[in-house]
Amino acid sequence: MSLTVEPGQHTAILGPNGSGKSSLIRVLTFEDRPVAAADGSPVLTLFGRERWDVTELRARLGVVSGELDATFGLGTSGGRVSGGDVTLSGLLGSHGVFAHHDVTDAMRDRARQALARVEALHLAGRPLNELSAGERRRILIARALITKPDALLLDEPTSGLDVVARLRFMQTVRRLAREGTTIILVTHHVDEIIPETRRVLLLQDGRVVADGSPAATLTSARLSAVFGAPLTVERASGYYHVRFAGDPALGSQRAVPPLANRHEFRLSGSKEERMAKYGKSASKNVESAMRRRKKGTLKSGSGRTVKSRQQAIAIGLSEAREKGAKVPARKGTRQARKGTKKKAARKK
Repeated sequence: MSLTVEPGQHTAILGPNGSGKSSLIRVLTFEDRPVAAADGSPVLTLFGRERWDVTELRARLGVVSGELDATFGLGTSGGRVSGGDVTLSGLLGSHGVFAHHDVTDAMRDRARQALARVEALHLAGRPLNELSAGERRRILIARALITKPDALLLDEPTSGLDVVARLRFMQTVRRLAREGTTIILVTHHVDEIIPETRRVLLLQDGRVVADGSPAATLTSARLSAVFGAPLTVERASGYYHVRFAGDPALGSQRAVPPLANRHEFRLSGSKEERMAKYGKSASKNVESAMRRRKKGTLKSGSGRTVKSRQQAIAIGLSEAREKGAKVPARKGTRQARKGTKKKAARKK
């Protein structure tokens, strides 16, 4: 592997489990050492230097991970460390503030500034083990920022966060990127890659198999090859999203289409009328999905049993499209609305 990240070059390193992401992080943080080169040339340089005191390196490279969140302070205080002390410990290289530490007012001011930067100053006095997962993750970012690092290394940063906490966390990361902190994101979730990212590397079996802009790298073909499954990539509001491309072998793992397409089909009229309007394939696939819904065997993309009638229709339409059927995107909806209005008028 050969990799150089320039200052300000926000970079995402993406790959499936076992691709080498964790090994790379351990090398970057000096938990592991790379194999020496035969000619004696430097194998790893960080900020232009080959040798570092780890304490000094922490001031230049901030690290935030789900693993750090899960284990912080457990070995010393059972996790009962205030948000302010967690942040302050970034200057001390510890998991909290203890009696032997010499803490100055200036250091506490820096902790408050770091908390304010991630909009978490109000959490300074609360114990870490009483905070939500999203709040804890923001505290840990403040801890990483207190040394004013040149780069921030994020390892699977949103693991364990719910949808809202995840979105808020990524908004914080975006703000930091715009303020000038170089972001290096290591993940296997495509939708964690912020729009400010200018470079994406794909890892597979410990090697870089693709390196370029997000548009050039996050393609259906490349991700399908790296993750070993037929995938479709979509982009919305600067973020990339991935869903299964519809390989029949994946069965119940098929993704549900976007909400905008969930009302394209209406089970109205006779079977012959539906076939004439939507085509034989679409009609049969929707009816099949509805039967599976009644039996309790229809699954969503997340593996959950589908109970919603409209979601079953959406899955049926998706299956039909994947088989090459042409399904009108809006015609069915307009006709259904007209029919509903006529019925309402007759009732009046």
